[in-house]
Amino acid sequence: MESVRFWRDPLLPCYELRQAINSRACYRAHSHPVLSIGKVDAGQSRLRVKGQREIALSAGDVVVIPAYLLHSCNPRPDQFWGYRMLYLDVPALLAVAGPVSLEQAELPFSVWQPHDRPGLAARADEAFDQLSTVTTAAQKQATLLALLAQLPHAPSERATIPLWLQTLNLTLQSAMPQGLSLAQLAALSGKSRSSLLAAYGQHYGSTPHQAIIDLRLNQAKQLLAQQQAVVSVALETGFTDQSHFSNAFKGRVAVTPQQYTRQLQR
Repeated sequence: MESVRFWRDPLLPCYELRQAINSRACYRAHSHPVLSIGKVDAGQSRLRVKGQREIALSAGDVVVIPAYLLHSCNPRPDQFWGYRMLYLDVPALLAVAGPVSLEQAELPFSVWQPHDRPGLAARADEAFDQLSTVTTAAQKQATLLALLAQLPHAPSERATIPLWLQTLNLTLQSAMPQGLSLAQLAALSGKSRSSLLAAYGQHYGSTPHQAIIDLRLNQAKQLLAQQQAVVSVALETGFTDQSHFSNAFKGRVAVTPQQYTRQLQR
């Protein structure tokens, strides 16, 4: 039987943990405004990232996906798989954690598959187990920092992304939930609309509009975790109606907003 569960901690809102067992759910291409760390527990799947080769995943593999990068990860046809995925807002974690090493603060930008790093799968298992059990926020914070420190730091490509484009994503975040039109973003960045779209697609594989939808859905999960009604969350996050919101949510989260609320563990 398929099982999906989510974990959040209201005292440490910088992360969400998702677990899927015996899943055949498929996702539309999407992105997250935070770092994603995942481990395949059972079965096989395929990770697709625009402009990069497809990555075949099987039990024991660990992957890291940078923020804002368009991707999809789905099981092979007619097969089940199981996985856990941690969505981690690293700047928010470091803001509450105090001084950390420079190595911890450096984030990889490329998709990488560090499944061959000795012991990493076991460390991920340990961290995910701790995050899904009843522990204090301080213990969870220490667990997140320890896992972050264990990730192999591949050569960063973040420096190749123009500063104006990185600033654009911060602007998108600050403009939630209303969002900004392409014309407004072009004016703010000093670029033409065509140049903006080309640069965003080159570095993130998507468009600013897709990023806005994903940001709205990320905000919606935070509001649903506070037990707000689905219809009010839809309006508060900028969707035209509940139906539009529910369709977008299910396409990217693979459960409905109501299912997400019921399956959320605290």
